[in-house]
Amino acid sequence: MSITAKTILYITRYYPPATGAAQIRAGHFVEALINNNFNVIVVTAGPSPQLQTLTQNLTVCHVSENGQLPQDMNLTNLTHWPRWKPLPGINPAEKISKAMFLACQWLIKKHNIDTIFATGLPF
Repeated sequence: MSITAKTILYITRYYPPATGAAQIRAGHFVEALINNNFNVIVVTAGPSPQLQTLTQNLTVCHVSENGQLPQDMNLTNLTHWPRWKPLPGINPAEKISKAMFLACQWLIKKHNIDTIFATGLPF
């Protein structure tokens, strides 16, 4: 009997190649998942929007800090923002949050995602 690898969608603002404790922790977490036979799709911030398949078990989707998505993502039939209301006040991360929300929707429709794991500040 063969066991198929489970796929995890990992949502994190901080991920290598950027440096810092949060990025290192995220990198080690993904490495541990892959070593335990998981497929991992990471949605994170990056200097430019791109969707990269780095290995057979790892795909990384970078959205830009100003909210741009990779060009090969078709946004047709996606909800453009969740129905909940954001807290009042200035939200400097609103553009990247919306972009990550759209990227996750697209990836969920494209891949058979078994689990979604998200980290937020300060991790």
